[in-house]
Amino acid sequence: MKKIISFILTILITFLILILVLSYGIKEAALNTISSVIVSDEVASGVGETIKEVYPEISYETLDQIEDTIKNSSELEKITEKYFDSVVFAIENDTDVSFPETKEELLNIINENENLLKENGIYVSEEKKNEIVDKAISSGAIEKTYEKISNEINENMPEVQKVMVTTYNNIISNQVRIIAWVGIIISIILIAFVKKSFYKFSFNVAIALFISGVIAALLAPLVSNFIADGISEALGREIVININNVINYGYICFALCALFTIVYLVLDKMVLGERRRVDY
Repeated sequence: MKKIISFILTILITFLILILVLSYGIKEAALNTISSVIVSDEVASGVGETIKEVYPEISYETLDQIEDTIKNSSELEKITEKYFDSVVFAIENDTDVSFPETKEELLNIINENENLLKENGIYVSEEKKNEIVDKAISSGAIEKTYEKISNEINENMPEVQKVMVTTYNNIISNQVRIIAWVGIIISIILIAFVKKSFYKFSFNVAIALFISGVIAALLAPLVSNFIADGISEALGREIVININNVINYGYICFALCALFTIVYLVLDKMVLGERRRVDY
């Protein structure tokens, strides 16, 4: 009976660890995918066109350089993050996307390109910066990009992928993370109680971490490819989901597995040695 309880608790710990891996790793993967693969070209083009409108004399070569800078800007991912939750909410609830305030990030993008503009004889005052940003916002170039994504996915995404979007929204919540951490701690305490040992639970934790590592580092890429295929079909373009963060958490699970295994072996050896000493 003790073995069955320990087995069930070990499986539960494995499940909760995987929930945490997804909770902490999946959002970055989603943001990176949407930012770098789906929206970077369109947002960069929209901001570039606005700059061209304000400064008609700017060369297309300089404009191309500016757009390349925008595509690699961390501010673009910040903008995507602001829109992302709104897009997910819209998909989940079949509603229109509500657009957040992004003026600060757009101003930062202009500031990042200020030196490039100066090198080409264009000096941008604070007034002009605000004019560029206001025009970019009022033109709806950025909003249309994210709204288009939302509408295409909402209309064309198969039901199984929509369920995954809902699941994603739940997994990244703080409530789920707290429940997972508390569940792991309680499960470890219960294993220690069942085994009546202060260290033998470490072996069960090592097993749970090993299984979690295999799933996160080796099987997760297969799942991500399945999701990417669904999104690619919905959007009509090839999408590659970057889950390096999830894979890295898998490797961390392997490292922790080794650590808990060593702890178990060392303590087990110490306890056995102490028992033998007492017996003699």
